Amino acid sequence: MRAILRPGVVAACFAVALLCPGTVSAATVDVEPSLLTADDLPAGMVSVAIDIPTRFDSDAEAFEANGGLVAMNQIWQSDDLESRKGVAFLMDFRILFPTAEDAAAYLVDAEDILSEAVPSNLALVEGDAPIGEGLRHYAGTGESSGVTLMFDNYLFRVGPVVVKEFIGSFERDAAANAAIAQAAADRIAALLLESDVPGASSGPQSSDGPGTIRQWAIGATASSEYTTTDWSAGQATGSPNAPGYGQDPVSWAPLVDPGEPEWIELTYAVSVVPTAVNIWEANGAGFVVRVEAWDEAAGGWLTLWHGTDPTPEQLQAFSPPLSATDVATRRIRVTAGEGAAGWPYIDAVELVGTAAP
Repeated sequence: MRAILRPGVVAACFAVALLCPGTVSAATVDVEPSLLTADDLPAGMVSVAIDIPTRFDSDAEAFEANGGLVAMNQIWQSDDLESRKGVAFLMDFRILFPTAEDAAAYLVDAEDILSEAVPSNLALVEGDAPIGEGLRHYAGTGESSGVTLMFDNYLFRVGPVVVKEFIGSFERDAAANAAIAQAAADRIAALLLESDVPGASSGPQSSDGPGTIRQWAIGATASSEYTTTDWSAGQATGSPNAPGYGQDPVSWAPLVDPGEPEWIELTYAVSVVPTAVNIWEANGAGFVVRVEAWDEAAGGWLTLWHGTDPTPEQLQAFSPPLSATDVATRRIRVTAGEGAAGWPYIDAVELVGTAAP
């Protein structure tokens, strides 16, 4: 079982090279902004150590098969273990891959090991609010250094980065532990935005005026998808890459030519107040009937536009006139209407907006 570590090792800053296919280095990034800070954690947590090369020894095959680039483990611990209250320790992992697709494949291939269901006696938790993409939350009770603890293990992906937040608590606060995992997702998303990682975001564009941010999606889910690989929801992440108008597998398509509405939800690195949503329609153009934004404050969907899509049958972006709003969002939902002229394909969706107040 896990030992509760003694404080005393001061965390150090370091840099990693973010590699992508066909290049030596896409960017050299100071990873300090992606690390959790004391502000992200309950009071009284102290940083114990950072280990750059660490990964689970037994998941090396999956790490290597999916092109893993680097893994990092940050450890935090309560400075008051004697009271046996709140969070005892946190192990915070970042596992970088060349692409979001490689990271998603790794989550599947290595889940049995990453979950720690065995030997830590953890079980999958259903119905959590989304954190990053592909969230898998395992929880249970076990022993660590002779002390009974409640464990929460959050596994998810942010673009090409797989995240693991393993939290041991004397007293479980589910909402507070989920907030720690969300803070990790937010910090990694911000790092990707600043680092210009291909497919993560287009980054700020000064040509649109001060404060304007343009982003490609870093994650996606859908009401259905033709397969889990080609024509999947994940094909709509990143910038447009369809070679032309037609049924190319690098776009999202629903399972069947819709007789009823189908939708795709896109997530982005940074929360913005939307000023434009640009939807690249790769087939069946003219199918969009509604565009919505997730209202983070109210916890519900806000309609930005609904109506008739006039896009001609050619590969181009549909940019519906949005209703004015001051709502900040990082999630957009696009709905394809019943009886679309052709099978709806979406290659990419760009979110344009201003920084959230």
